[in-house]
Amino acid sequence: MLKRVISGIIGAIILITVVLSGTVPLRIAIGLVSALMVLELCRCVGASTVLMIPSALYAALLSSEVIPSAFRESIFCLFLLLILTLALVKHKTLHISEVALSGLFTFFVGSFMGCVTKIRMEDGGAYWIWLIFIGAWLSDVFAYFSGRFFGKKKLMPSVSPKKTIAGAVGGALGAAAGFLIFGFFAKEHLGAVNLLSLFGIGLIAAICGQVGDLVASVIKRQYGIKDYGRIMPGHGGAMDRFDSILFVAPVMWLYLQMFVPLMN
Repeated sequence: MLKRVISGIIGAIILITVVLSGTVPLRIAIGLVSALMVLELCRCVGASTVLMIPSALYAALLSSEVIPSAFRESIFCLFLLLILTLALVKHKTLHISEVALSGLFTFFVGSFMGCVTKIRMEDGGAYWIWLIFIGAWLSDVFAYFSGRFFGKKKLMPSVSPKKTIAGAVGGALGAAAGFLIFGFFAKEHLGAVNLLSLFGIGLIAAICGQVGDLVASVIKRQYGIKDYGRIMPGHGGAMDRFDSILFVAPVMWLYLQMFVPLMN
């Protein structure tokens, strides 16, 4: 437990430093984390190294939003051509399922983590980005304590035996409250968004974060592993730490693009 707390504190310090340092350090960090997540996912399903390297590289480029819009379709096509050509050249040792999963993980991680970068680049993005982490990680904290003290009925025991319905409810309410408090103190930087709207999206973001956690758990359970990696002692790999972020970030991006403009 002590190891988990210490690594969590160190991770929080690194996160705060990166986010406050501006868009360039954030892009680099998001790209590196995304590449690591894809490597962990590919290793989990037993994908070949020849697929892991281009997949991780492309995920880094996607998530850091460094590909000019005029070249995005071209780079996408080149990536598909590359991994499908590898499937042909290495057909004796490379199964098509490895190619399919590597491609899925690349677009899944690259696109979803890219929403973190895009939110930071928006007006007020230096403030909006914190809601992604509040929605994901504050939900985890409240879910843990709610489940520990009130949890009796399991949420999805076949996927994650320790998660409870009380934990899920407590996590969602705790994250929504976090949104409300953050919105109250940062309202001048969030535009014309009202607090009730923030509470609602906080609930949705927290639920989506929990779905992300469960999706990551399903993959681990189906492939018989406990953690995706060991980069964070007590926490596991990058996927173990950022699985909920993957699902919160696109929800927040959609909220910013589709609903916030209606309030201004």
